Amino acid sequence: MFTERELCDAIAECENAPSSLQNCQKLAVFYSLYDRLFAEKPEIEQKTAKSEVLPISSSNSEFLQAIAGRNWDSLLIILDELMDTVKILQPRLYAAVMQKLQE
Repeated sequence: MFTERELCDAIAECENAPSSLQNCQKLAVFYSLYDRLFAEKPEIEQKTAKSEVLPISSSNSEFLQAIAGRNWDSLLIILDELMDTVKILQPRLYAAVMQKLQE
C-alpha cells in the first residue's frame, strides 16, 4: 500500500510533467484513488494562497481596508460576481482588466 504523502507527490509530479495522454491517464487514476481513499482534496491544493488570510498593510485605500483580514475564498466569490457585472456593463473595462491579469 502507499501513503497519502506518496500519492500527493505522484499527483504533483504528473501535474508538473509535460502534457501527454499517458500523464493525463495517470493523473486521473491518482485523483480517483485519492478521492476514494482519503475523501478530501490533496494537501497540495490545501496549501494554496486562496485559503490564507490576506496580509494587508496599512493603506488609505477603502477597498484594501474593507478586505483586510478576509480569506481568499470569500473575496474571490465577491470579485467573480463583480467581474461578471463589469463584463456586461463595461466590456472594454473587463477586457482591459483580464488582459492585465494575464500579463
